[in-house]
Amino acid sequence: MNDSTAYTDLGPLMAERAEKACAQALQVFTPEDHPRDWALTEQNLGVAYSRQGKKREAIAAYRACLTVYTLEAEPLEWAKVTRNLGALMGEYLEGDRNENLQASRELYESMLPVLEEQALPREYIDAASFLCGTYLKLRDYPSAMSTAQSVLEKADQELAQVVSGTDDFAAKDVIRTSAQRAVGVLVCCHVHFRDCTKALEAIDQRFCQGLVEIAHHLKSSDAAEEWRENRQKGLLLEQQLDNAEAAGALRSSVREELEEARRTEQHLRPPEFSPDPIDPLDYAGMKATLGPHTVAAVWYMAHDFAGVFLVADTLVGPAVWTYTEEQRVTIRSAVTQFRLCLTLHQSEQRFAAALESLSEALQMRDIHDHLLRRNDPPGRTAPPLHPQVTPAAEGSIYQAPNFSHLVLVVHGPLQGVPLDALAVRQDGTCLAAVYGAGTLYSPSISLFKAAVDRPNQKSRLSAGGLVAVQNPTQNLPASDEEVQAVAHMLAMAGPDEGTPCVLAHDEADREALIREIKARSANDGACYALHFSCHGAANPIQPWKSCLLLAGDTKLTVLDILGLQLRNCHLAVLSACQTGVAAVPTDWFSQPIR
Repeated sequence: MNDSTAYTDLGPLMAERAEKACAQALQVFTPEDHPRDWALTEQNLGVAYSRQGKKREAIAAYRACLTVYTLEAEPLEWAKVTRNLGALMGEYLEGDRNENLQASRELYESMLPVLEEQALPREYIDAASFLCGTYLKLRDYPSAMSTAQSVLEKADQELAQVVSGTDDFAAKDVIRTSAQRAVGVLVCCHVHFRDCTKALEAIDQRFCQGLVEIAHHLKSSDAAEEWRENRQKGLLLEQQLDNAEAAGALRSSVREELEEARRTEQHLRPPEFSPDPIDPLDYAGMKATLGPHTVAAVWYMAHDFAGVFLVADTLVGPAVWTYTEEQRVTIRSAVTQFRLCLTLHQSEQRFAAALESLSEALQMRDIHDHLLRRNDPPGRTAPPLHPQVTPAAEGSIYQAPNFSHLVLVVHGPLQGVPLDALAVRQDGTCLAAVYGAGTLYSPSISLFKAAVDRPNQKSRLSAGGLVAVQNPTQNLPASDEEVQAVAHMLAMAGPDEGTPCVLAHDEADREALIREIKARSANDGACYALHFSCHGAANPIQPWKSCLLLAGDTKLTVLDILGLQLRNCHLAVLSACQTGVAAVPTDWFSQPIR
């Protein structure tokens, strides 16, 4: 239509140019002479203002737009603008905060029936996820919980109806993001009602569902692409066969190739691809998984909640340490500074200062001190723990010396932060040092159970059990020394059996690596370890394309790893850059596990 639409479609970086283009367009379009063009320009102007943080101006533009986009005349356009206006009113801080939230609630409630009537389930799920957040801010907890549960049900239904491999990943990720938003609301409500067990179970359940769904989508999308390519090849062969004038060997060759393509098509058909299920645990299952010598700390951060859930055999229900809104802002700022420090490769002193800021923001010393005590000290002002304990164990929550293992589960902005390296004592002792048998990371307690339950090889790792990728791009001199040191360490620590498989320099391409992994996985004998000493590249927009850089300009991607059966592999070390970053849209990637 005009430059305002083009600049608006280009995204946030063009917001200022879009605003200027809208102003020029409004000199031509008037609500009397060109009502629809004028309304569209006002809508674009609202988007441009919103992206620049000009909420008052954006609200005015959207309200002007709705004088033309009425529910009766333009129901779909009315719903879109109403959704944007509802989001702005929910965040608007000027004037009476409660009145703004009530206005946001009324806008969302008015548009949801329209979206349902127009059969727009994804838009409905997105808007409803914001509505349950508005209910939460209004402290209408029953409405918040019922709406959040409805969002999760509709999200599961919508994801189940999408044919594997035919839908865009980013579009499906919108549904998952809405579901995550609803989970955050549920967690807040459960904690408010002191039902911390249900809050923790909701976190774990949603993670398991999301991980399986994404793994299924990635596998089937990759398979569907190969299937479509093979299908196209078959159609071309059919055409060649129909047009072939020559008989004999040429025609026979085409027919054989066509038959092979048809067999491959059946083998690659997407519906045949499905991941192994991951059953989420209830709290009793979590305690049974951890046992008497392990404690788990689940850090969870959502838009309206941040807290730590502690799971131990001595607790009937999880203990929870919650952070206030002001403390959540401080935590996010500390995390941003820490990641900036890593990105800019700042000095050791600044790195240590960033870790100290994180420790203070997360109140690691306060949390740890409280865990070592039997009761709250008089006059405590920090956010309280909410333990649920049996009467016989009253006052005896969890004491760190009673446990030798710590499992850390991290969601949200804290993903990728080395919590085990943060100081928990005045003398600088870090969290990992308190647990003599080790500190482990896992994406969830349910996945920790899946790792623990894997068949355990009786044989120990030896030098012959090493598969190493060594400096494939030949620009990492220390990589050669590193791999040699690892092989020597395994030879000294375990039985001296076999020769390590070191794919060095030009030998370390994708084909050779996958061939070696498949050979090791097919062997029912000794376990093996993978050690990657190379470059890595994270893709924050399409994280399934994140990869390890190998020889010959080849890559090992997340999709490649999902397609491998890593049987007998008991250890994988990624000594590569960007393999621990958390700059991805969801929690499902860049997650370490035992």
